[in-house]
Amino acid sequence: MKKTLAVLLSLIAAISSMILPVKADIIKGDVNGDGKITSLDSMIVQRAAVGLITLNENQKTAADCNNDTRVTNIDSLYILRYAVGIRVPAFDKPVIDETDVDTDTEEKPSEDDTDTDKPKTEGTDTDTKVQIETADEPEVIKDTNDKPDEVKDTADTPEEVTETNDKPDEKNETPDEPDSIKPDSTESDTEEPSPDESDTDEPYEEKPMLYLPEKITINCGDRTTLNPQVINGSDEGLTYYYEYDGAISYDGTGETVLEVSYASGLLKGYHPGTDHVVVTASNGLTAECDVTVVNNKTEKTIQVGDHTLKLTKEIMIYNDCYSESYDFYDLYGLVVHSTAEPGITADQWYSMWNNGKVDACVHAFLDDKGVYQYLPFEQRGWHAGYPVNNTRLSFEICEPAGFYYDENWEITDYDVEKQQAYFDKVWENATVFAAYLIYKYDIDEDNIISHYEANLLGIGTKHNDPDHWFILHDKTMDDFREDVWKLLDEDIYETDEIIICSLE
Repeated sequence: MKKTLAVLLSLIAAISSMILPVKADIIKGDVNGDGKITSLDSMIVQRAAVGLITLNENQKTAADCNNDTRVTNIDSLYILRYAVGIRVPAFDKPVIDETDVDTDTEEKPSEDDTDTDKPKTEGTDTDTKVQIETADEPEVIKDTNDKPDEVKDTADTPEEVTETNDKPDEKNETPDEPDSIKPDSTESDTEEPSPDESDTDEPYEEKPMLYLPEKITINCGDRTTLNPQVINGSDEGLTYYYEYDGAISYDGTGETVLEVSYASGLLKGYHPGTDHVVVTASNGLTAECDVTVVNNKTEKTIQVGDHTLKLTKEIMIYNDCYSESYDFYDLYGLVVHSTAEPGITADQWYSMWNNGKVDACVHAFLDDKGVYQYLPFEQRGWHAGYPVNNTRLSFEICEPAGFYYDENWEITDYDVEKQQAYFDKVWENATVFAAYLIYKYDIDEDNIISHYEANLLGIGTKHNDPDHWFILHDKTMDDFREDVWKLLDEDIYETDEIIICSLE
């Protein structure tokens, strides 16, 4: 029966190719030229697609439903679906002109898609699938009774067409999935994306990294802490380890340039030069930077109410206290001293104490001209003994020239009237400076004591300054504290530091 059907179809196609003249208007899908689109047209196209019959140019144009200039099994499927009542975009305008073959180009499948659907033999999966889809529509096949006499005999053979319905291929039991043959869906299923498209489908994820500035500059005597940051990740629970050229690094002069705390990342600048620091996180991330130390002297202005005070900073980098002491664990007080060295001004103490021969250092000296800071305020000083040094900032008030101390450290030949103007000015400067330190470092305003009071409290060495000098001008530490408290009610601020000396 199948052989007979094949012969009949070949005959139909041959006769159609002979009797049908070339027309300007061709009905898309009507391959046999009977004016209808039926399953018989689909079967003719199916045979032509595998090379069993040959179509003339009119028939090829009618058979090419997706306008890809080829006659393939997809065209056969389009015709069959239209014949059984399923809407097919290619037949929205079934009557076309030969010059309008690109009307439905957006439905055109790729070459790879059509190749995958092309059957190899007459009994392929596609044949079975077509027959399954038409199994429930026998009346469509019966439409061939209206065909011209030369093809009318095929109307008596619907059973032969549907005989294979009893043996469907298990892999093709889903004939009701219309999307499976749509060119758009087939193209998207089989076409591989370009490299650019795949990049957009899978967004690039940046790897975690440890960040430090490439270069850091600090002044001699200054301190700063490296703060590595984790980018594109979390730093929760991480610890950091800091390494550099060595505990003592050299810039060619044999002097220490930089010291870095292994655990905390605290940088301490010693002498002009550059050192290389490497930071390693506990998760294995690393970062590096160069730290350059410069010898800078800076100035800034402190303003407390109507009182103005100049603060000059020049750290005593050669003093053993700077190199050997550590930062405050808990800063909550202030100790006031006087120098007991008549006539030595605040700026002169730098050259006297900036060496390794002095086992003492306070944070600042002040006189009637201003304040000189010689030790970082974050670092404990050596000024009044244990344990007061561990918790309190300190400064020395410079005493005026014009008197001396005897062998018992008693003040001799001191002219109070002559020294009053100087005393009043340093008193003002000292109270303003004390108010500034309490404000800036959030110190308890009640924790202002003298070196003498530290001795009386049992927390400092045996000294009587500055009370022994204050009393000559009828002043006490209680007066000092009261004046400081008054200043704390005033507006307190400071200007930015200005570099006044730079030796790199």
